[in-house]
Amino acid sequence: GGLILSNRYGLNRILRCMTACWPGQVRLTVMHNDEQALVALVKNTPSLLEFSKSGFSNVAYVRAAKGNERAYRLLRDMPFVRFVLRNQIIFFCH
Repeated sequence: GGLILSNRYGLNRILRCMTACWPGQVRLTVMHNDEQALVALVKNTPSLLEFSKSGFSNVAYVRAAKGNERAYRLLRDMPFVRFVLRNQIIFFCH
């Protein structure tokens, strides 16, 4: 089953919090197949600020400087990155 959020939980409020919690930064959701390479990329790229794991082995979160399209493109172009989403909420159902 999956998680369903109704308007009662204020999906707009959650989205606002996601952008307000890190002013000047954006949280990217990254699906990858090499965590060590992603960690090294974040560590060695000044515009990529932080790596954090999700509950899934091939999904991570990367904080980047807001308005820096280069960081977003850099992630997308890496051979170990499958896709990158920004400002999105993803519900994984299994």
